[in-house]
Amino acid sequence: MGAVIDAAAFKRISGYVQHAKTSPNLTVVAGGKCDDR
Repeated sequence: MGAVIDAAAFKRISGYVQHAKTSPNLTVVAGGKCDDR
């Protein structure tokens, strides 16, 4: 994954990660953390 260049992209991508973490059918195999600093 490359750089996230704006807040809208961060929100969209972190939403995908959150969906994967809460879905019973998906597994996050690496990472899974988001930081908007």
